[in-house]
Amino acid sequence: MKQTRNYCVVVLLCLLTACAGAEAGTSTGEAPTMGANDPPLPTWTPAGPEAPASTVFAPYPDSVTTTELGTRLDPFGASECPLPCYNGLVPGQGGLQETLNFYSRLGISALDMMPGDYEGALDGTGNLGAVLTRSPDILQAVDAGFIPPRVDVRLTNNIVRYVHVKWEAMPSYLTIKRIIEVMGQPDRLELGLILRQTNPEFIIQMTYSSRQTGFAFFGAAPSDGSQLQVCLTPDQVKTALLGVYAPDEELMTGFTHEKYLLPLLDTLGLPYTDFVTQVNAGGCLVIPSSQWAAWQSSDN
Repeated sequence: MKQTRNYCVVVLLCLLTACAGAEAGTSTGEAPTMGANDPPLPTWTPAGPEAPASTVFAPYPDSVTTTELGTRLDPFGASECPLPCYNGLVPGQGGLQETLNFYSRLGISALDMMPGDYEGALDGTGNLGAVLTRSPDILQAVDAGFIPPRVDVRLTNNIVRYVHVKWEAMPSYLTIKRIIEVMGQPDRLELGLILRQTNPEFIIQMTYSSRQTGFAFFGAAPSDGSQLQVCLTPDQVKTALLGVYAPDEELMTGFTHEKYLLPLLDTLGLPYTDFVTQVNAGGCLVIPSSQWAAWQSSDN
């Protein structure tokens, strides 16, 4: 069953890359890459009295394995570039050129982005998104269970407003325990419960305004009708999100789960120190049905 599922993922990746190639003007279904014989990509020369003189260019992408990709996506891995600097990109400071450089370090060229994103952002405003499928060992990694993450960068007036990264798992370098160890106590620690579904789900969100950064984790919350469990472990978390923002941007803007979130202390009476103790112990939060009312009212 696992082999069948992984084969389907590989086929899907191939179809995605084929579509991206067709959209970018390539004539084959192979993964499009930038080479010496490729037609030049559109470029944008900023206009106006304060605009830089240089023309934005699309750099040749690095070739990075999936292991190297994880190292570059690790928000705590580069001591010379601490948050809110992320893989060399600083929201609020960087623009289109810096965004293209950022993607190049992840092995992504303008041809590998979501169809139309690059052309749509040439005026300095738009979204540049890509599923990171360009590692040379991507097919072997997918066969072993790897799911390529997605990255999106939002630009307005040639300024990066935010960077979003979505993993379909909890990566080893982005556990809740590690975030707390590196970042300390968050400004906001919130829990969301989505109860209207047959299988309830949870959201844990942690935001750090001084670092212009937020993290969110989604997972199943098994319930027997009288209580449910929120387990903050890699085997229970099914989605992890990272957002890094410009100083004047609201943290976690661009995501749609805000309405489910409530402060953990106000709803469960759980102090931050007790939360840390449970996370470090690898335990679960057990939430009785008597405490569900706050989320039931927000889940309508």
